[in-house]
Order: sequence, then structure tokens, then C-alpha cells
Amino acid sequence: MKTVFALFWDLQTAQQAVENLLKEGFSEGQMNAIAQELVAKELEITDPKTMVLKTDQLGPKKISGLPSLFTGKKGISISDVGRVLASGTIAVELTGGAATQPHGGLKLMLQEFSIPEKIADTYVKGLMAGGVLFCLRIEDIMQGKAIQLLKEYKGDQVYSVQPSTPTI
Repeated sequence: MKTVFALFWDLQTAQQAVENLLKEGFSEGQMNAIAQELVAKELEITDPKTMVLKTDQLGPKKISGLPSLFTGKKGISISDVGRVLASGTIAVELTGGAATQPHGGLKLMLQEFSIPEKIADTYVKGLMAGGVLFCLRIEDIMQGKAIQLLKEYKGDQVYSVQPSTPTI
């Protein structure tokens, strides 16, 4: 298994990328995302229980993609990025570990996942600027396609790792 990370500098770009990845055959179950709580709350959800999205169209629209990933998630405070929402096993593991660190929380956890310091620093800065840190947990054979698509969909600092369990 591989995990491919990418930073999207704004919510709309991340949302479009997730929709495109779903069209390409990736599933929400493979997707993980982290965003500042206030940024993620910009995704307008009328009713999280029925998963209906507010739209300008007549009638309800079943939500999927990024709004679906963040719906119903609780915020968690992290020393270096503030209050965030996390969706997906890897994102929850990263933010949970980061929340226990008094300084440099998420950056340290990303480095524990074998993300180089410079890239981890960019991911933290991107989150602080209102971006979305996104990753896909995929079979090794899908790595090339995932990297290509994330770059095509304006993902920055696309980086692939074969994660081990962090030691922090």
C-alpha cells in the first residue's frame, strides 16, 4: 500500500480534485483530508443526517466528495495549525498524534510518516493559509495514476510514501 499526499491551496480546488478523482474510479474510502475547521465549515451542508447539500438547483442533492468527507467531524486543536477537521484513517491518526505534541504537532507527525521536513513545512503553511491537505491510501499499482491526477488537478507538493506506524 502507498499513501500519496498533496496540498490544495484552497477549498474549491480541493473539492474539484476530489470530484474528479471519484470520476476516475477512486473511492471516498481511500481518501483522507485535513483542513482548518473554519475552512471546512465553508462546505454548506443542509442536513448532515440525510447528507443533503445546499445548492442553487431545485430539490436536494446527495452529497459526495469533500463535503461528505468532512460532514459530522469534530474539530481537534493542534499546536502548529490550530483547530482542524480530519477525515479518513490516516488523517485522523496524523491529527490525533499531532494533538499530543506541545510544539510542531502536525509537522512532526508528517515527518514520522516519512514526509521530508521541507514538504511537511509547506503542508503546514498551506493549512494555515486555508488549504486542504489531502491523501489517498492506494494499492502500489495505482501510485503512478494517483500522482499524475493529483498534479493534473493542481495538487502541490505531491509526495508518495509507504507509511509505517509512527513512533511518537
